[in-house]
Amino acid sequence: MIATSARLNVLGNVTPTLTAAGLSRVRPGTIGMTPSGYEEALAARLGCRPDDVRAAATPYIGPERNGIVRWGSGALVRAHLETRRRRVAPSALASAPHHRAAWMNLMLDYCPETLERLIDACPRCLRPLGWRSAWGIGHCDDPDCEVLPVGSEFLTTELASGYRMFAELGSPVPEERSRRLAAMAPEFAALHPVAILDFAFRLGTALDAGGRVGRGGVCDMPGDARARSVATGAELLQAWPGALREAVRSAIAADDGRTAAARRSLKASLLRAATPRSGGDAVEAMLRDAIPEVFVEVGRVFSGIDRAMILGSESARRLCVTHAELAAASQNGVFTEEAVHEGGYRRVQYVEAEIVAAAAARRDSVPIGVVVKSIGAPLYACERIIGSGAIERERHPFALTLHGQPRAVKASLEDYVTSVERACRATPPPADAVGLQPAMRSIGGGLKPWRRVLAAVIAGALPCWLSPAEGSLADRMLVRQSDVARFSAVENGDGVSDDAHLSTAMSQLDAMAVLNLKQTEGPRLLDAGLITAAAGRRSLLIPIAQVVSLAREWISTAEIAANTALSPARAYRMVEAVLGPKPSPAGWLRTDYDRAFSSVT
Repeated sequence: MIATSARLNVLGNVTPTLTAAGLSRVRPGTIGMTPSGYEEALAARLGCRPDDVRAAATPYIGPERNGIVRWGSGALVRAHLETRRRRVAPSALASAPHHRAAWMNLMLDYCPETLERLIDACPRCLRPLGWRSAWGIGHCDDPDCEVLPVGSEFLTTELASGYRMFAELGSPVPEERSRRLAAMAPEFAALHPVAILDFAFRLGTALDAGGRVGRGGVCDMPGDARARSVATGAELLQAWPGALREAVRSAIAADDGRTAAARRSLKASLLRAATPRSGGDAVEAMLRDAIPEVFVEVGRVFSGIDRAMILGSESARRLCVTHAELAAASQNGVFTEEAVHEGGYRRVQYVEAEIVAAAAARRDSVPIGVVVKSIGAPLYACERIIGSGAIERERHPFALTLHGQPRAVKASLEDYVTSVERACRATPPPADAVGLQPAMRSIGGGLKPWRRVLAAVIAGALPCWLSPAEGSLADRMLVRQSDVARFSAVENGDGVSDDAHLSTAMSQLDAMAVLNLKQTEGPRLLDAGLITAAAGRRSLLIPIAQVVSLAREWISTAEIAANTALSPARAYRMVEAVLGPKPSPAGWLRTDYDRAFSSVT
């Protein structure tokens, strides 16, 4: 603005303008950093508004010792701002004869518009270009010299896109910087402007120039290397984090896996990139999320870069299993493992994506014990409900092998329970309604048809009501005894898929429920040799085949009472009067009872 005004007024020099504005002791290139108070006077000399002067200023942000100045809507390190020499791109001036503020940014060696190398000296007389003379931005400071010629050195085409991205990130034009940030991952918008530029430069340097930056930082590099670094870094940020992972992967592959020393050097370079001038903690967190393989022991650095790997201890923790269970799952082909050696020790890593998927399968599913508790039906019945597809079974290989028990998808279980509850009638239950659990005693001769009964409720074919009592679904359901009595016992594999998980044994509790007997009858059946039992994890386990065979052969007092609407005592006396005392702890022979009381039931 000042140089243009001086040229238009044919002053030949900017000193008169600065002197009139009270800035005679200020070097032209540093006027923007001068403390406020000069704007009114300078605007009067330039013929513009004071706000225009303030908008073009580059005051320090915070204490001057921090060395950071405002740069449009962003910020720039003061040392990266060229204030002594005038840097220009003659080809850009030929199309639009005005100075671009971006040319003052020492991180840029080429004009973002034309990609021509910026010059700060006359190619003819080699005289440095300054800010005092006012012969025109595109003229040499020597009035006897000619217009600056268009250069012959331009940025290579493959770097053009990334270079312009970086220029927009550091643009003094707020709209350009906002447009670039909007096209990037949202976490970058929260970083300090200087941190973004420094991070891009350091990342590009780590992967393009071996990560070495001299004591002078960005200003201490050759221009070509600096251009490659900023262009590479900007492209890495633009496609974050995938571009960084791919770049590291390519760097390792290009050196045939890279030697241990090369990997350590690359790790060090990337870690240096995570400590920019401002916002170091946030940048390190972003780098850790993007490529956690950097933040591990040297022996494992970049191990599994093609696919993120995590140690067995972390894998076991995420899966909530022991190391032995994890190793067993891996041996069964559920997980892919990779051994690494550190300090003479062998450690096993696993593919993180596989662990994450398995952990999600476990998190989003529940063991069948939860299904039993939620529905209130016995284990064998819940296995058949899942096996029929009414509740979706979790089929992830890890879930299939977990503790040898089927697991159900949690959301599917919740939907199933909700569908039963919604099917129950909202009207008051009839006087003869009883709980579903005792009503199921009317069914004997085999496994109880829990799946069919609940399916009938959902379909509206079996009237049902819900009591306000707490408890499982079955504990709260009320039905008519006569409606349930029309259902009959089912075969072992009734209505389930071929690959359904069906236990071959059941607990004593479930066995007595199938036989419609009290739990105290269990030991008597064992003593009589009618059933056998093996010790399970929590209770005795009785073969289901034995229970079904016994149920077909014998009928209990409780079943007779449920089907005759008599109390258990009266039902016992009724049968005893005809068939005599119970010949077995299981009751009377079903064939004898049917022959003698067919008209009663």
